[in-house]
Amino acid sequence: SVTWSAPSDGGSPITAYVLTRYSGATCSTLSRTFNLGNVLSYKDNTTTKGTTYCYTVAATNAIAQTTTVVQ
Repeated sequence: SVTWSAPSDGGSPITAYVLTRYSGATCSTLSRTFNLGNVLSYKDNTTTKGTTYCYTVAATNAIAQTTTVVQ
C-alpha cells in the first residue's frame, strides 16, 4: 500500500489525488497513473514481484495541484 499525508490546502479543500507509478532501477520509467478521489492511501494490486516501483502523488484543489514523492 502507498500512503501519504494531506498537504496544506491553501484554504481550498483537496478534491482528488493523482498517483503516478514509475518503475525500473532508477524509477525513471512511467508505468501507470491512478486517478483517485479524496483518499490518503492506495493498494496497488498491479505490481510485479521483483520489480522496483516509486510513486508520486499530486493533490488537486481549486487553487492548484501539488506533487510529493512517495517511495
